Amino acid sequence: MKFLVMSVTAGEGHNITASAIKEGFEHLGHECQILDTYDYINRLLAKSLDKGYLSATKYLESWYAKGYKWFEDIGPESDFRTVFRATHAVVAKKIISYIYDYAPDAIFVTHSFAASLLDVIREKYIIGCKIYGIVTDFCMHPFWEEATRIDYVVIANELLEHQARKKGFSKEQILPFGIPIKLKFDKKCTADEKRQLRKKHGFDENLLTVIVMGGSMGFGNIENNISMLDTLDLDMQIGVVCGKNQKMFSSLSEMTFKKNVRIFSYIDFVDELMECADIFVSKPGGLTTSEALAKGLAMVIVNPIPGIEDRNADFLCNNGVAMRVTDACDISDIIFQYFRFPEKLDNMRNNISIIAKPSSTLDLCRFAEKRVVKD
Repeated sequence: MKFLVMSVTAGEGHNITASAIKEGFEHLGHECQILDTYDYINRLLAKSLDKGYLSATKYLESWYAKGYKWFEDIGPESDFRTVFRATHAVVAKKIISYIYDYAPDAIFVTHSFAASLLDVIREKYIIGCKIYGIVTDFCMHPFWEEATRIDYVVIANELLEHQARKKGFSKEQILPFGIPIKLKFDKKCTADEKRQLRKKHGFDENLLTVIVMGGSMGFGNIENNISMLDTLDLDMQIGVVCGKNQKMFSSLSEMTFKKNVRIFSYIDFVDELMECADIFVSKPGGLTTSEALAKGLAMVIVNPIPGIEDRNADFLCNNGVAMRVTDACDISDIIFQYFRFPEKLDNMRNNISIIAKPSSTLDLCRFAEKRVVKD
């Protein structure tokens, strides 16, 4: 079988999700190809979208939050939506030619923009296979209501079914498999394997371990958070992942700490560090959050991107699997609470077991595989 995944580069998450789906199908013995949709349409457009997204979320947070809220609120008859669909109609022929040439048995799309493009294409052309939309956060993004002609929408959890229905999807279209993640995050380590991983990465085998991560781009004031944790009168150790933020990595490397603080740059073994962790501190990106939940980790939420990650934070905190750093409650306050009442961690782990989707990728791939055979 052949499968096509259409992604959009706006940060790292959508492409990593696409890569996870590709890995899942290849694991099952199928062919899978990823198309960066806007890059294929126009490279300058793709670069502008990606750089605009990164700049807005890092330097224009309040404006980005307002823009996101505006996109959520605009009605279906708005001029913007009309122009949005008309623009997609212009480029539809190029994309449908690609689809016809590749002839996939199913199509997966990891961004609402590309999903709405396929919705427009279905108005004009016949696509002879199922289309799956992948929602990559713990809420329904703006513009998914523009994609209700696709066959299925994959959501992070059953608790989001109501949101999907409000976007216009029927119950039969909604698949609560979870956000697709790399297969290695579904691996269950024994207690002995966890001890060995701690030793491998320079941690004490027995101390409570906090892993702090700022996302692939290393967003957030991690230096300040680590300094606060280092002053806590608690027996603990810390691992810090700086991502691609070399400035942050250099700054932390030059600091002196009282505790055992291990500093990592951009790595490909986040799954191993999660196995080392008792508590995970991170921005609440949909993909990173799904990986942490798959590993059974209680979270501390820091530096959410206004808009989408605020919605993720609401979902996680409302469902008892995370606590959020605020102006009135800093990271040291939250970590202290975990130490003071270890039962909080136990309660959160129970809640995590309810909403985590560690086998999300293969569940989705096997479902699609069966649909191809059935159809």
